[in-house]
Amino acid sequence: NMVTPNGVTVDEDMLYYANMVTTELQDKKIFNEYPISYRPSANFNCEITGTVDSWWQTEDTLYVNDFKYGFNLVECEKNWQLMSYAFGVLMSHPAPQDFQTIVLSIMQPRPHHEDGWYRSVELSVESLYAYYQELGARVEEYFVNGGVLSTGKHCKYCPGTATACAAFNKSFCAALEF
Repeated sequence: NMVTPNGVTVDEDMLYYANMVTTELQDKKIFNEYPISYRPSANFNCEITGTVDSWWQTEDTLYVNDFKYGFNLVECEKNWQLMSYAFGVLMSHPAPQDFQTIVLSIMQPRPHHEDGWYRSVELSVESLYAYYQELGARVEEYFVNGGVLSTGKHCKYCPGTATACAAFNKSFCAALEF
């Protein structure tokens, strides 16, 4: 075992699966740990940031990958994190108009999934921009309605859960009624 500079312990199991990923991607010109930042709405001061695990391009296709090491299955279809990464890459790309297709992929080697450990969904750039417009509309709705959020399974890893979000308010109010 070894410990990385950020305190994560890396064991032989992690190295084995990381090797699977690097073997799969070795022939591509990849951008790794690529930071993104963009505003989904020009009307409100809201910024989406993140770090794309890896992306690359062919002539007219953008490929965006997210590596997941956990056992909770993550799907590609309508995956807002992946779509946000793709938006961020497109917005920082010098020639976003060159792309016609976006391929969003999850690389999750540990749990069994019927589509395999490396699974993808393909979108047209127009479809991705429709999701981007939906995201902008949701951001505007959030600010216009005074910051009301809705709970769901998407709240599981949210760092805001313990503050003034809907999931916290819902569970706190339920506890008070007990």
